[in-house]
Amino acid sequence: MKLENELRIGNLLYNVGGMIVETTPQTISDVANKLVVKSPILITEEILLKCGFDKEADMFHVQICEKTEIVNKKELRLDADTDEWFADIVEYNDQLQSEQYSITIAKCKYLHHLQNIYLDLKGEELNVKL
Repeated sequence: MKLENELRIGNLLYNVGGMIVETTPQTISDVANKLVVKSPILITEEILLKCGFDKEADMFHVQICEKTEIVNKKELRLDADTDEWFADIVEYNDQLQSEQYSITIAKCKYLHHLQNIYLDLKGEELNVKL
């Protein structure tokens, strides 16, 4: 997939000078027209921790839905496999105190992928503290 098709306003990228910048409508247009080269930010353990994920063994997770009377707690979990991360939605069963199910929803290699998935699932921006 082409980078300009994956970007939305607010995604973080490296600019030509290596500084982290937030994507604007002009950035997306410039990338689409090949006027400027922007580099995506690779997801690393450090990035995930700065995004509020908790680490457990070799996986990282963040809550996306709290438990209510009707819904069990759900988390977004990322598990590393070589240079890509697999994003899973995990639902927990409080009565069994264990994972009820998990579904792999995407492969994530770059921070803007994670930002987009989080926004789609939670309906709010991922708080990235770089």
